[in-house]
Formats: sequence, C-alpha cells, structure tokens
Amino acid sequence: MTWSSPGNYIVTLQVDENGCTGTFSDTVIVYPMPTADFAATPLVGCNPFTVQFSDSSVAGTPMQYLWSFGDGSFSTDNNPVHTYTNVGVYDVMLIIQTTNGCVSIDTFYVPNMITVNPSPLANFAVSATTVSIFDPLISVTDFSIDGDSCLLDFGDGYTINGCEGAHVYWQYGNYVITQYVWNEYGCPDTFQIPIEVLPEHRFYVPNTFTPNGDGLNDFFMPAIMGVENFRFTIYNRWGEMIFESRDIYKGWDGRYKDNKCQQDVYVWKIEFLDIASGEERYYIGHVNLIR
Repeated sequence: MTWSSPGNYIVTLQVDENGCTGTFSDTVIVYPMPTADFAATPLVGCNPFTVQFSDSSVAGTPMQYLWSFGDGSFSTDNNPVHTYTNVGVYDVMLIIQTTNGCVSIDTFYVPNMITVNPSPLANFAVSATTVSIFDPLISVTDFSIDGDSCLLDFGDGYTINGCEGAHVYWQYGNYVITQYVWNEYGCPDTFQIPIEVLPEHRFYVPNTFTPNGDGLNDFFMPAIMGVENFRFTIYNRWGEMIFESRDIYKGWDGRYKDNKCQQDVYVWKIEFLDIASGEERYYIGHVNLIR
C-alpha cells in the first residue's frame, strides 16, 4: 500500500476461517518529507550588523539544524541571532535533518541574502575640556572618517550642521559635545567629549561717580559676575542706609527718597555667594559722589 500524503491511516486486517472472523487494526503514520525554509530581518544594515533568523521549516518529527551564515560562522539553534562584523554580501544556508520517523535531510539556500554596509567613524578634538565662564569658547576640530554629513550638539540646546565649529557657553556647568556622523548608506556613528565650564566670580567697584545726567558715569554700581544672593547697599556718613539693590544690573543714581544727595564720601557694602567656591563673601569700601 502506498499513501500519497502525510497523515494517520488506520489499517485493518480481517481473517476468516471455518466460519469465524477475526480483525486487528493499527495506525500507520505517514510523515511529511522535511522542508527547510527560513526568513531573516532585517536584510540590509550597517557594520556591525545583527540579524534575527527565523526558522519556518516543516517536518513531522523533531529536527536538527545547521545554519551557515556565509561569513564562516555556523549555528545549530533553531532561531539564531547572528552579528556580521565585516562589510560584504553574504549567502545564507539552512540544513535540517530528522532523526526518527522519516529520516531525511533538506537544504534551503539563499544567495546574496544579507548586505552589510560600512559605517563611518565619528571623531573630533576640542580646544579645551575645562574652561572658565569668563572665557567659555570651545572650538571643535573634526577627525571623523568616511562621513558625508554631520551634526554637532554642544549639550546646551545649541547645534550646528557640520562636523566642526565653535561655540560660546553662557552658563557654567557640565556639558557633553556630541558629533553625529552619517555616510552615503545612511549608516551613523557618534562620538562624545564632556566639557566643564567653571563658575568664577569677578567684580570691580569704581571709587567715584558723577550723577549729573550727562549719560556718563551717572550710576554707581559694581561690575560683577559669577555670584548668587547678591546684596548691594550704600550708607551716608551717619550710618544711615540710603540705597539697597539685589540686582547686579541696578546701580545707585545718587538720590535718596527722590532727593539728590550732596557731594560727599559714601560707604558701600557688597555681599554675595561665590558660585565657584560656595562661600559667602563680604566687601566694604568708599565711593566719592561728585556733582
């Protein structure tokens, strides 16, 4: 008896003798011929390129697998993951074998299945990795390889289209400069360098001002940077506070209660938190008001 398709078939034997009848039944299992098949995703990528292979072979009994990935690597997993480390185009082959029931071998071969494109190399140098807030210019020099386009991210919200450039940081803190590079295949690479902009305080206090309304030297105020919790006060010769400011951009116009103060020597005091050191600082001095 020959069966043309796989399945379970019941075979019955009947024996007749001297008017007596006996029967015996059993099941014949017809296994399908094993058929190797598989898929992969993705098929095109950038070096190094990782591919997930998915077996879809068919067999009636358990199978053994032998994968050949075309780059000299092999696997016996049923759904292997493989990483290609060299640029090229690769053939993939799967051999399956059943070891019981219907013992057979089948092969599925896909030429030029996987394409691995080259990746660029992002790289750059900076003029300094640590700068003062008073000189916060950073220059970037490009050393990337095989890139067609670039983007520079300076880590403070500022970006430029290009592989190199310069940027001024307006706030102290820690930043990361990132270079993004793409080549003709759209393959990317990134490179980063951390940057520290140091907080520092500096201030200068003049000793004379002339609030006469000529637009020159009409206000008395310190030039100050790198501070917090700023307080600036002025006192007359009797120790009376006649001016107070907590704004580093607001100076004294030589008036007290909307009246012009007389020409004299006045005492100033400045208090602030030094951002760089975290220390409270206090200064006192004199200023000449000349009319």
